[in-house]
Amino acid sequence: WGAVGLEWNIQSPPVTHNFDTVPVVTWEAYEYQQRDEDEAILDRDSMPGAPKNVEGASV
Repeated sequence: WGAVGLEWNIQSPPVTHNFDTVPVVTWEAYEYQQRDEDEAILDRDSMPGAPKNVEGASV
C-alpha cells in the first residue's frame, strides 16, 4: 500500500517484543513523495470532477 510507518513491517500477529533487529529508516516519518520512478503519476488536471446535477445527499 506504500505506507511509510514501521507498523507495516512487523509480523502479524504481533510478537511480544518490538523487532528482531532494529529497522533501518531511510526516509522521514511523513515523506509521502514518490519514491519509485515506476509508479504512475496522476495529473490533477486530468482527474474527473463531481458528477453534474448532484445535490446534497439524502438519507
